[in-house]
Amino acid sequence: MHTLKSMLKLGEAVTPPSLVSKTSYDDHCHLASYLPDEIATAIGFEVRLDQPIGDSGLALYIHPKTIVWEHLTDRLHPDLQAEQAWQTLTTLHECQQQVDSPLYGIWNGVWLEFDTVRRGFLIPDLFVSFDAANVQRSIVASQILETMTIIQNAPVASDITTTLATMINVLPDRAKIQQMGAMLARDLPGVRLVFEIPTLDEVRTYLGAINWSGDPNTVGDTMAWLADHADNFILSLDVGRGVFPRIGLEPAITGQPHPEFEPRWQHYFYGLAQRGYCTTEQRDALLGFSGLQAFDDSDWYLRRGLSHIKFVFQPTASTHVKAYFGFRLHAPHKIPS
Repeated sequence: MHTLKSMLKLGEAVTPPSLVSKTSYDDHCHLASYLPDEIATAIGFEVRLDQPIGDSGLALYIHPKTIVWEHLTDRLHPDLQAEQAWQTLTTLHECQQQVDSPLYGIWNGVWLEFDTVRRGFLIPDLFVSFDAANVQRSIVASQILETMTIIQNAPVASDITTTLATMINVLPDRAKIQQMGAMLARDLPGVRLVFEIPTLDEVRTYLGAINWSGDPNTVGDTMAWLADHADNFILSLDVGRGVFPRIGLEPAITGQPHPEFEPRWQHYFYGLAQRGYCTTEQRDALLGFSGLQAFDDSDWYLRRGLSHIKFVFQPTASTHVKAYFGFRLHAPHKIPS
């Protein structure tokens, strides 16, 4: 059996310290000692490219229809069970499995994200993804409200309900509600919503329609060099009593996490370095990250690859970029070509 710790140890051996430092890997392994051994089949890292090299957050993917998710909260370390955030996660977890709950049945992916750069990193943020092609927006809206009710342990205020309804109603026709985040590790009186929007122009129009406090034209101008290269754009917003100032926008490349097979990654990272968003060392490390790594004691493999980059905009701060990458566990008979 390959544990979270064994996956991290193998990953550390092939990950440049310019991306994930030994200190961060030590933090990740410490966190792993509190979690069920087989909790994840995929591990992701988040690195802010203008920060000290190698400071990394950690994300763990769990499929919601597996026995690992079904019994997750029964097998947590006692220290985690005592934490309020994990108790909230336990409540969300239980509701998601109840047939009569608004949370039942339409999650198709679960990520636990740990910000190990900050204190209190044993507390995760919970992200769930939806089957966007087959789920009506009204059903997703009811899930969002139910999640906020559980997080706040109180009914959602009417002005928040109005804000959510407006945000969903003015989405472009081809847009999808991709994810919802319960930010349990942060002092955020709301939730994070993640939308897939086809074009940068539609993103700019949407930000104006929801009265975002920043300048939508600044977002469009900053990312114009990517507009014709992205398959779509992934917009992240924090929502409570209004739309919070900080937003994230990803120029998505779908289906191909390996730069050797997808030349757009070269365009992205060379462009970031030329514009001062990352160093040449970070650029080269990320472009060289993908590959296949075998465990010494079995025929199982880890497949390394890139996920996405995210531009973070905030009216009172300069724009910065984060990079997301990681690896996935593969059985011998499922080795990717």
